Amino acid sequence: MIILNRFSYLSPKKTYYQFMCWLTILLLYLFYPLSAFNIDTKHARVYSGKTETYFGYSVGLAHLTSATNNVLIGAPKDNYDLCKNSDFSKTGVIFSCSSTTDDSCSKFCVHNLESILDRDIQNVSNAWLGVNIDINPRKEEFVTCGHRWKSVFVDDQYVKTFYMKGFCVVTTLNGSKSRRPLLMKSDKITAGGTSLKYTQDGQKIIVGVLGRDKYPGGIILFPNVEPNPDGKPMLLSSNIDNNYAGYAVASGKFFNNKYEYYVMGVPRNGSGAVLIIDETNHIVQRLQSESKEIGSYFGMKLCVADVNKDGLDDLLVGAPMEPGQLREEGQVIVYLSDGKKLQKKLVLFGDKEEGARFGSTMTLIGDIDQDGFIDIAIGAPYENNQEGAIYIYNTNKEGLPSTYSQKITGKDAAMGKDMKGFGISISDSVDVNNDSCPDFLVGAYLSNQVRLLFSRPVLDLNLELLPESQKINFAEYNCPNHGNKAVCFKVKLKFSYVQNNQIPPKIDLEGQLATGSQSQMNLSRSVQSFGFKLETGKKLEKEFHIIVKEHPNIFQPIHITIQMALAKNATCKICPILRTKTVLKKIPFELECGDDDKCTTDLKVSASTTLKYLLYQKEEKFDIKVVVSNGNNHAYNSFATFVFPKYLQYIQAIKYKVQPDFECSTDSSAEEDMVRCTLGNPLPKNTDSNLL
Repeated sequence: MIILNRFSYLSPKKTYYQFMCWLTILLLYLFYPLSAFNIDTKHARVYSGKTETYFGYSVGLAHLTSATNNVLIGAPKDNYDLCKNSDFSKTGVIFSCSSTTDDSCSKFCVHNLESILDRDIQNVSNAWLGVNIDINPRKEEFVTCGHRWKSVFVDDQYVKTFYMKGFCVVTTLNGSKSRRPLLMKSDKITAGGTSLKYTQDGQKIIVGVLGRDKYPGGIILFPNVEPNPDGKPMLLSSNIDNNYAGYAVASGKFFNNKYEYYVMGVPRNGSGAVLIIDETNHIVQRLQSESKEIGSYFGMKLCVADVNKDGLDDLLVGAPMEPGQLREEGQVIVYLSDGKKLQKKLVLFGDKEEGARFGSTMTLIGDIDQDGFIDIAIGAPYENNQEGAIYIYNTNKEGLPSTYSQKITGKDAAMGKDMKGFGISISDSVDVNNDSCPDFLVGAYLSNQVRLLFSRPVLDLNLELLPESQKINFAEYNCPNHGNKAVCFKVKLKFSYVQNNQIPPKIDLEGQLATGSQSQMNLSRSVQSFGFKLETGKKLEKEFHIIVKEHPNIFQPIHITIQMALAKNATCKICPILRTKTVLKKIPFELECGDDDKCTTDLKVSASTTLKYLLYQKEEKFDIKVVVSNGNNHAYNSFATFVFPKYLQYIQAIKYKVQPDFECSTDSSAEEDMVRCTLGNPLPKNTDSNLL
């Protein structure tokens, strides 16, 4: 029975649900910052050089068995004024530093540099020695170049002509021995040593050389033996000049695991190109830039890596000058090998900031997240007004993802110093502190700074969320809720972890449980925080009691989400990072809708009143009897709505005959009032709901 009466206004529940949903999202955002993965920036090692020396333009990190001075830093505009008997001017300098102490650098004097270079026929001043560094993967030695070294030619009139041919030096990591320079003797080249790279077995040194006059340049291949033999020029036969062939070099086993192919970047060939050549100087494959812009510098940087772990090397090509929506955003194009050729797979963009020159540097930094797959760092040294940044990409069984896992800006690693050009150089990785986690160097040459960044150990949590039942029976009111009947259920969280040498035996964790459905929040407490201490080898359990309130959409499952994090008061110096942070469980409602779980109802409504006429200006009470019948599957979330004019007042609704429970609520507008009554949840098949 419905008896009309005056009522109080109740705001729509939808507004409340939306508010609670956004509140939950906000709480989760505040609780879990959307920042780093596992490269630590708060405890970086700091190395500083003299101003305007480009200290950090190149970096190298070596694995030494008997010494700690395994950090090499190039400062190509510094001077060897402290080396014995040196009168060269701004030759460029290599610094040797300790990986255990800040600012522990000393100039690395290339052994017998004065005796192996003849001042009468060579000019080493402003040679930019240290413009690049590469460490032999198989021996304790490294190679560095000075691509602006000049040879001197004196004609019959005693007129000197300088040819900027460049040179490279191979030396032991402890500085005890240096071989004679790798000299570029061809008259067709200039700036020898613009780029360099050891082959993967360390038996050869690939040196990039640019073309002189009408010659296009290429590479010179030096066997890594003593005494240094002359290099084998592998120059392009094209007569296109100034294409900068050899600006970047690399090598890889792209098409089988036996033969190593050589790669050279040709960044000024229109919008750029990359050439794959074999031992006979035959071009096996040419990768052409697809950019519509001239000057993208496609091929300026190269990185070889087996990103999908299929046993064949793949290739990343940097195009740091490529414009996107903004000038010089930069991009990296990824090519995967199918065993016959390299195929374009995807393009990486960083954050697409103007002038960032994303892709200026690319380096393999080992398996920093300890998942069995290599990871890659890409530099954008001019991002954010030349502050610079590096982007970390974690490969996985699917290959290289298009999104980065962590971005580290110059500000993040500043440690109280000014940072400019951060990301111009990135070293290969070495575990320098014996925690089984790879570490690497990043240079910021415009502020003459270098940072040794340590990767944090990764903690894999075993999380399991178990509800006491697989479905929720919403018709079973099994617990009180502030004096009202409610539906309750329990979920149990089980967690443990496997301890290793990098993970502390005891860890303080904190978490949050969030509840809701896809469209609305409908549980008594949407967010609940908790904390606990987890010990290695022990399995812990925590039980949560959840109350379902209001009137949820039972066609959508309840979402139970657990978010985990290290406790804010954790005492470890370099704490582990959680890989498994979230577990989600969807619990559906129990429905009685047939084998197909689809509810097909057949609702019919009829109404009658105890009063046929209303007398004008006479106050009267009357009843309305409403019968809703269901002739098919159970009807869930069904309700009846009554709309009436303002001059009628709703009094109450009472149960008529034996029927499912119902609730009524009121609403109002400027012209009319409304009463909405539930019809039982569910209204069973072949059942009537009688309202009086």
